[in-house]
Amino acid sequence: MASHPNFRTTVHTASGRCRLLELPLELRTEIIHYVLPTCIDHAFVGPCWIKGTTAILRTSKRLHDEAAQLMYSQATFLINVVWDCTTFVCQWLLSPSSTRQKQYAFPDVFGKHYFSCMKRFKVVIDKMDTYFGYSKNHTAGLSLGVREQLVSLGPILKAVPEISRLHLHFHDSVVMSVKDESVLKPIVNLPNVRSTFTSGKLNDEMRQSLRQQ
Repeated sequence: MASHPNFRTTVHTASGRCRLLELPLELRTEIIHYVLPTCIDHAFVGPCWIKGTTAILRTSKRLHDEAAQLMYSQATFLINVVWDCTTFVCQWLLSPSSTRQKQYAFPDVFGKHYFSCMKRFKVVIDKMDTYFGYSKNHTAGLSLGVREQLVSLGPILKAVPEISRLHLHFHDSVVMSVKDESVLKPIVNLPNVRSTFTSGKLNDEMRQSLRQQ
């Protein structure tokens, strides 16, 4: 992954001897992890990437597969849901207090192989619908646009072979409605998710309702 990542990395078949592949898997994994970009959970802005190099993905198919599995399975992917789109938010940590971000259409930016390697997601849900002019203090529930995005997001996440951690963060205060519950519960209760939790401005009634099977 680079500053402007191309997630559909082209793999070139290398010829000749590769000494890295002669090392034991544990040692090779440590070396690969050292050179790749890594993702951390920043206390204030959430998942952030620390720069590295993805050149190793272009050396051989075997190293590509090992490196991709390592990078994508250990990262937390920040997904932003708003009324008109769902995006992957790529945040780069520039300093302890500074980040730079760019948003990409989710899941289109990822190739199928990389998408299947992902195991951790943080989904930020913003109920404000700018098209209809809802304000941040509006408490009627999720807007129609956001509900439609969540209905589409459910099958996308279900297609991931295994999700070890799914974090739903509500950016604005929400009062539960029957329609909101009907689109959120399928995501909370996805069969391929090992651990799901919620955070943010979520009232107790809604939180309790989402916990119920």
